[in-house]
Amino acid sequence: MGFCQRIKYNRVFYDQRSTIEVLNEVNVSLANLIAAGIDITTVNVEASIIECDVDVANQTATIEFFIKKTLTFVDDSVIEFSFNPTATGISLPKLGETTIPDEFLDRLQCQIFDFTPIETFTYNPASQLFNDQLSIDLTLKVSAEDQALFTLCPPNLTRTVTVTP
Repeated sequence: MGFCQRIKYNRVFYDQRSTIEVLNEVNVSLANLIAAGIDITTVNVEASIIECDVDVANQTATIEFFIKKTLTFVDDSVIEFSFNPTATGISLPKLGETTIPDEFLDRLQCQIFDFTPIETFTYNPASQLFNDQLSIDLTLKVSAEDQALFTLCPPNLTRTVTVTP
């Protein structure tokens, strides 16, 4: 006789790879913060997800990020700043093609996987102006917890063995 086990798992209804533009700043001045002619040696970007929500009816997602940037200059001075941009109206075009049973609609979760920030930063030490573009490459999944019974050992693979002492 086979045995069954109730298994809880994440049922994925939607899976999409996207690149989201988070920041596009042009000609930002550092004149009040750093002396003219001093160049930047490194730009370090840390990014994380604060929240992700899905609107099934409009086939869109909203993602709130936390971004921290550290600019290090040749004279060893450092400027750090952080901000919380929100990307709204992220199109989920194939979500409308996915049939999501009504019982899952209240339990849907937006999950982010394979999260990679892509930074393009240029600085002109003479003018003390920088251009900054930040995009984030990610995989967005829409899922809900579900459970099912699985047969651990089907009857056709189960044998009864008699053991005599």
